[in-house]
Amino acid sequence: MRGFYLIPVIAACGFEGRGVPLDAAPDAMVDGALIDVLADAGVCTTTGLACAGTTSIVETTACWVACSEVVDQPTAKARCTSWGGRLAPLQTQADQDVVATMLFASQANWIGFEQADGQVLAFSGWSWNNDGANPSFTNWGAAQPNDGDTVENAAEQCAYMSNVGTWQDSACLGTLKFSCRR
Repeated sequence: MRGFYLIPVIAACGFEGRGVPLDAAPDAMVDGALIDVLADAGVCTTTGLACAGTTSIVETTACWVACSEVVDQPTAKARCTSWGGRLAPLQTQADQDVVATMLFASQANWIGFEQADGQVLAFSGWSWNNDGANPSFTNWGAAQPNDGDTVENAAEQCAYMSNVGTWQDSACLGTLKFSCRR
């Protein structure tokens, strides 16, 4: 049987505590992974994220942060990494819904979907933050990805979520808002 305890969180920081599974917390504390415990407790801090204008939420045990500053994809990825997270890996419909409805309703933003170098087809070689793993979930828009002209020539190696929630491939040096997950 899973037990719960409440983690007291400093009210002055504007956070409220939430139940944390007892079987998860001791291991996290021993390993020093306080971030996981804080996410479980409903705490999502943006400390360390270089970004002007953030919104943060905790969904399940993940800390999601939206940055309203517009930057190119490599900059967005580097900022998420330096914060200790990843440029939004939307691996499930639930992840998609967090970014599409809670963080960036009707606004285009970078996600962490990237195409590996050397691909011969516009729809091949895509993975989350170039980890090389085949994705189990995608939400491409109509006729996407298309590399701009339906011929793979490395013109569009990054993906973003459009203002209607579908994904588009794009040149990585365009500028958009972005979201991170930790």
